Amino acid sequence: MISRLASLALRLHILKKAARLRTRERLHYLLLCRRVHAAVIPVCAAVGAYAVFIAVCCIYPHFAVIIRLDTPANEAVPDVPTFLLFSALAVFCGAGVLIVFATRRILAEYWLLDFLVHYVLRGERNC
Repeated sequence: MISRLASLALRLHILKKAARLRTRERLHYLLLCRRVHAAVIPVCAAVGAYAVFIAVCCIYPHFAVIIRLDTPANEAVPDVPTFLLFSALAVFCGAGVLIVFATRRILAEYWLLDFLVHYVLRGERNC
């Protein structure tokens, strides 16, 4: 399922644009997209970790007091709607990291396929 979502995400924008480019530009574009996806992974992971932390602090306000983020006088009842919101954000970011890993793999396969077809196989035909 993750690979299907990754393939759909790639087809929507990246592969449609790459199809219009010449071979050399397409190879550079696919490599650039792969690098951008590599930069997105730590951002999604950090946002996901932050969302998990906030969700834990929302559902267990005692935890925020224990790690001294809040004072015992401000300790309140668990905030379930905020917990659900940040839990959903954490799940979204976690799924995003998995999808980006899959898209990076697919982009590498497309890059290798384009390189083989346009440079290696054409070189064999000319010999």
